[in-house]
Amino acid sequence: EHLFISPSLKHYNRDFFIFLHLIFLLISYLTFEENKSRDSDAILSRLQTEEWKGIMQIVFVMYHYFDAAEVYNMIRVFIGAYVWMTGYGNTRFFIRKSVFNINRLFGMLFRLNWLVFWVCLLLNQPLMLYYICPLHTFFFLFCYITWGICYKYNDKKYVKEIKLILSGLFLFILFEINDNIFYIF
Repeated sequence: EHLFISPSLKHYNRDFFIFLHLIFLLISYLTFEENKSRDSDAILSRLQTEEWKGIMQIVFVMYHYFDAAEVYNMIRVFIGAYVWMTGYGNTRFFIRKSVFNINRLFGMLFRLNWLVFWVCLLLNQPLMLYYICPLHTFFFLFCYITWGICYKYNDKKYVKEIKLILSGLFLFILFEINDNIFYIF
């Protein structure tokens, strides 16, 4: 039972769902501006990745609001892209700024988890319903640890490459080896 509000029945109307997305695209086009930021010539500038993540967040909300099961596979791809772009942004930040202080760590953990904590508590929902927050928390900590270990050497030859290979190997072992090695996860 929910403490404040009860869930409503979801009604999916494909035409209305598509119409809302078209309206959203029109508004996006009408508010288009040139990227004049410092890193506008980067392969993926921060402004560009933030824009894409914002678009995907709107699609996520509409998908869940309308329970649009027919776009489930596209949403899975978007979630993978969203997590990748977040990791890319964190990696660029850590490599460029070398800020690994406790304020950055706890500030990000707070931002990633505070709202979801209260939503789960007040609506009596399991955390897995909002799995994206623990997923982002894991990969933020993963980037923080990967780039924070011996961070003063990140600019040395082959250090980034070695760290990427070792972190990829760790993820492979963690998610692909079907054994009880990582039972605690």
